[in-house]
Amino acid sequence: MDRQAIEVYLASRVGAPELVQGKAVFHSLGCRGCHKVAGVGGDDGPDLTSMGDRDPARLDFTRVPGEATVANWLAEHFRAPARVVPGSQMPAMGLTEPQVRGLVFYMLSLRRHDVRESLWPADRLRVERLDEREFAVDGATLFGTFCAACHGQSGEGRTYPGMVPFPAVGNPDFLAAASDEFISNTVTHGRPGRRMPAWGTKDGGLRPREIAVIVAHLRQTSGVPAPRAHRPSVVGSKVMQPRGSTVCTLLCRLSWSGW
Repeated sequence: MDRQAIEVYLASRVGAPELVQGKAVFHSLGCRGCHKVAGVGGDDGPDLTSMGDRDPARLDFTRVPGEATVANWLAEHFRAPARVVPGSQMPAMGLTEPQVRGLVFYMLSLRRHDVRESLWPADRLRVERLDEREFAVDGATLFGTFCAACHGQSGEGRTYPGMVPFPAVGNPDFLAAASDEFISNTVTHGRPGRRMPAWGTKDGGLRPREIAVIVAHLRQTSGVPAPRAHRPSVVGSKVMQPRGSTVCTLLCRLSWSGW
């Protein structure tokens, strides 16, 4: 009897590993940098909170091979977004097929569940009632979740066809010139006129502690300490940065980058 009960239990958990893997892929590729899930994430792309509830009749399968299912549409869209949805701003990420399958599995799991609160799992209770995150809040996970799609998984920068290159925020030269305060302020308030959103002030964005953890993560992974305080010269009421200084060079680099 015990063996039968165990077999039934394990059979009910068949999809769990693939779902966990798909969610991990989602949180490692920076998808929340453009998409919200349960109120957390960016605004460039559509909200994915109820993606699993999408009606196939409302999707265009003209450029999707195979059966007209939401799963097939999602898979083809992950492979070539602009081919499935002409004009889509989502770049082709160069995903592997296991990554595509994992993302599809996770997307299909995002649907409304009308379950009594008394039956909610502990992790959902912590998210819904205690305002905790549904993902880890260490530096690597936060950077992967919010930043990797634009800046690369290691901060090496990203280049997509037809887009201005995204800067390499993990570059040692950049980190040797940029103070922690500068990086934190940029993440918090964004870059007006650029694609860098104000993560510290927008709905569904990053909390101050999380921004500090991300900055610390960049320092730790690069091995580059924060630069020593620089004292600019003052002429009248204007603060002057000497031409050729690291601060001046940094700002010049940022002026043409996407950050």
